[in-house]
Amino acid sequence: MTILNTDDADANGPQSTESTVSSISTAENEPVEMSPMSCDKVIAVHQFMLKEIRKFVDDFKSSPGVFYDFATARLCTGLATWIKLEEEFQLSKADLDRAMVQHYRRLKWKRDFRRITDEINDLLTEFDEP
Repeated sequence: MTILNTDDADANGPQSTESTVSSISTAENEPVEMSPMSCDKVIAVHQFMLKEIRKFVDDFKSSPGVFYDFATARLCTGLATWIKLEEEFQLSKADLDRAMVQHYRRLKWKRDFRRITDEINDLLTEFDEP
């Protein structure tokens, strides 16, 4: 799942920002060319991810008597979310990664994007706690 942690990059200066951007990977077999994705679409995709992750976490935690490995639950959440995301937006992880790199400097200053990524990270940490 593509989450851009702008707090770490900002706190550690420009060198860290560059390493954060360069650590976003794309699949080798994905074409490099893509239709430009707007910054607003990147935010819309993350809003969709938040909604789907919230549903998955709520459903998962409300299942009585179900015991699970937290790492597996996190992995399943990411996989289920990506499947729905690809169906909804017809894009691959590599497409989103490239758009996030392209719009990195704008995204890190958008409050709504930061709020969405913070909420996603908070939801995912729920799997870290028994």
